[in-house]
Amino acid sequence: MGEYLTPGVYTENKKNGYSPIESVSTSTGAYVGIALRGKVGKPTIVTSWSDYIKKYAGGLESPFIINSDLAYAVNGFFKNGGKRCYINRVDNGASESASLTINTTENEVTVGALDEGDWGNDVAATIIENTYTTGTFDVRITFNDEVEVYSALSNDPAEQTYFAKWINNRSSLVKFSDGKLVATAESKLTGGVTGNDNLTDADYLRALEEFDPIIDDINLLSVPGQTSTPMLKSILDYCSKTAEVFPILDMPPYSSVEELRTIRQQLTGVVGALYDPWIKVIDPISTTGDYRDVPPSGHIMGIYARTIAERGTHKAPAGVEADVRGIVDLTTIRSVGGQNSGGDTDFMNPVSINAIITKPNYGIVVWGARTLNTDTNFRYVSDVLFNIMIKKSIRNGTQWCCFEPNYIDAPMWTRAYNTVRAYLHTLWMNGQLAGASESEAFWIQIDGENNTQETIDNGFFYIDFAYAPTKPAEFIVNRIQHGIVSY
Repeated sequence: MGEYLTPGVYTENKKNGYSPIESVSTSTGAYVGIALRGKVGKPTIVTSWSDYIKKYAGGLESPFIINSDLAYAVNGFFKNGGKRCYINRVDNGASESASLTINTTENEVTVGALDEGDWGNDVAATIIENTYTTGTFDVRITFNDEVEVYSALSNDPAEQTYFAKWINNRSSLVKFSDGKLVATAESKLTGGVTGNDNLTDADYLRALEEFDPIIDDINLLSVPGQTSTPMLKSILDYCSKTAEVFPILDMPPYSSVEELRTIRQQLTGVVGALYDPWIKVIDPISTTGDYRDVPPSGHIMGIYARTIAERGTHKAPAGVEADVRGIVDLTTIRSVGGQNSGGDTDFMNPVSINAIITKPNYGIVVWGARTLNTDTNFRYVSDVLFNIMIKKSIRNGTQWCCFEPNYIDAPMWTRAYNTVRAYLHTLWMNGQLAGASESEAFWIQIDGENNTQETIDNGFFYIDFAYAPTKPAEFIVNRIQHGIVSY
């Protein structure tokens, strides 16, 4: 209530009985892999394929490199409907950024490559006196065909055009230390090292752990092409720590069904899904239009994002709508099982290996949506992602409860109940929860049974709820009855 000192008519804003909850995203991806540019050990968000090129291949001949599946996976992500993902560039610990020291009579100024790698050894800097504006100079930075020119810069830190601040806010190639510059002939940076040799599982595990500071911002994870069983286990263990990051795993290429099942038996996880086989794309770095075998996880992650955007998190990312875009073929054709057929998928699906198959009239599609979780409540990808969405959304949407007065039947209890109910009711009305009535779709408990005086005295406030998830129809059975039946 406001403070009223003078008679008159006043208006107040009054909160209604609930604070709307917004569903969090469940389609933000994360990738770990080899690149020639980009920060090492610092996950960076990219929002388009051109953004990836700018941040991880700017000035290079091509974003695609022979010994890495990363660019192919990210390209597949965006082609299949992905919108945003974090990239973490892995290395062996030996990467260094190239640099150049410019000595003047007053100080030293260091020009450093923006990120690690021997690419920086081809960057050159030139400082030229500006003949049009007295007391200023121009800086020219070159890298292959990429050229940056900054004109009429100053050595005065108080000026808007102070060279270090001006260039560092704009350059995609270098950063300058503070100091004073003088005219300098073109000089190349030196000392850049690309630490991509002899990478181990430990290097990839370190790269995974570097996602920890932003773990709440990511939902899906891929380490494309890393298919050794120890590495797959490490990925699953990492994601199981929070159970809110879902890993999409690649199986080894050209594996037999028996080999796939053997690997599967060694893997367990709270979250995660396996996909087979690998896919073929036209290789952009081939001069003869050759195909390249590519792990499917990058493209699959894009299908997850597309399905969530078009149908919702409750829809399994599989079926005839889940066509794999941007590919030309599969490395292995998996025979499709069915009634009395005994195909490959009859042996893959029961052990939760999701097949990518060719479907007549629909193309190449994802034909499986099972997770590695042994709990039947979380058998399907949609079960897990939907559960992650609900938990994070309600957690974020009830932050206002912290430090509110908490006692038996406090106003906060009613407001929290109405907040959660409104959110779950909206999901149910949108067809994302099962049940013919609200009571069949969900329930919420906030009362003296789960919030006793003891829990209140200890500073706790409990919101218990349950919901009825929808399930994908895996087995469509058409029943045929012969003869005429009278009704």
